[in-house]
Amino acid sequence: MTSEPALDPRVRGIDTTDAELAHEIIRRGYRVITMTRGGAEPFHFSRHVNGDERFSLSRLRYSDEMNVLSGPLPFFCVTRLNAGTLALSSGDVSVVVRPGQHVVLPTDQNLTTRAVGIEVVQTLLDRTAVERELVSRGVETPPEGLHFTLSTARTPDLARLWSAVAEHVHRDIIGNEEAMASELIRGATFRLLVSTLVEAFASNAERPERSERAERLDDDTTGSDGRSLPATVRRALDYIDEHAHDDIGLGEIALAARLTPRGLQFAFRRHLDTTPMAALRLARLRGAHEDLLVADPSRGHTVAGIAMSWGFVHAGRFTAAYVEEYGHSPRHTLDS
Repeated sequence: MTSEPALDPRVRGIDTTDAELAHEIIRRGYRVITMTRGGAEPFHFSRHVNGDERFSLSRLRYSDEMNVLSGPLPFFCVTRLNAGTLALSSGDVSVVVRPGQHVVLPTDQNLTTRAVGIEVVQTLLDRTAVERELVSRGVETPPEGLHFTLSTARTPDLARLWSAVAEHVHRDIIGNEEAMASELIRGATFRLLVSTLVEAFASNAERPERSERAERLDDDTTGSDGRSLPATVRRALDYIDEHAHDDIGLGEIALAARLTPRGLQFAFRRHLDTTPMAALRLARLRGAHEDLLVADPSRGHTVAGIAMSWGFVHAGRFTAAYVEEYGHSPRHTLDS
């Protein structure tokens, strides 16, 4: 068989009772060094992967016992155990994973896995794309790149945060063809996953320490009376208005403003009492409003479809934000 890329934007799926075929797929996907199975019959294996080139969801079932030694993964992987027994060890760390628990797999050490009758859901993130996103935010990684060691979330609150984000992405984004067709939504989803991954699980990522004075020097204004905006903020706002319908985030806006991401956030707090991402959401809300004004329900235009095209996945939150901004529902605008 030919080799398969670690992450593939296409939907892939297999459901088989052929143990040899199942093991070949596992070997290709997880850098297996050695692997044995218990030999129980009947045997069943399934794996289904869906996503894009930056993030994917994998659902895997393995009916037998398997013992695996695998090398460091070339992608980032957070695994949730839904059923069965799963014990992992890497270096000096050992974890017996409980059903419902999430664990990040190591990217810098070998992994030993003992699994019996498992059903797991895995969130897979492309390493290069994640590192590029972190660089755009001013988050530094060592020269060897970003690495995670085998671990559960750093705190119970962060475990709940990752669980909620992963459930939202799996249910509302990856399982929603309309959402996955939107470049804006895919981009926002990827950035949400990266932020939560780095916050929830221990890694070698380091946030550069910069003094408040250094951040103030990033803001090229000397006044604070609110009557005029510095050039950096104007550049950021112009970029947001021009690219609101594109897949942009904090890194792209900061680059356009010629500031660091942290410097841009400070400038927005100081001069606008908001954040760059809140300004971007407002610009997209204005774009949706303008589309609703010219839309024609008789031609199949819908509130949900227009909201989705501007990156708003959750209809209830879009409606609440719209009512707060415009004083009436998006349905009222569409039907007027």
